[in-house]
Amino acid sequence: MPTMAANPREDALNLVGHRAAIRGLTGHPELNGQECTITGLRPDDSRYDVVLNGKADGLRVRAANLEVLLCAGDTVAIQGLVSRADLNGREAKLLKHLPERGR
Repeated sequence: MPTMAANPREDALNLVGHRAAIRGLTGHPELNGQECTITGLRPDDSRYDVVLNGKADGLRVRAANLEVLLCAGDTVAIQGLVSRADLNGREAKLLKHLPERGR
């Protein structure tokens, strides 16, 4: 996930351009699991503008229904390490994402 900034508005803008997966929609469950690109934020209703991969039409989706996908080159915050606890809290550049291993 992209690094979150101190200012929530800045956090939201940092997500523009990132890929995400749609999760937990009840009104349109057929969209769950679909990947999209975040193209903007609508501050009036706190929803993101997204474009589904391979589609021209855009949607508005709540942040709670978006799971930002990690990509090589993203900056991440290290947390939860036991064997190398000294690295927790540091930032790192993601070289490779291994979702099948949860890493």
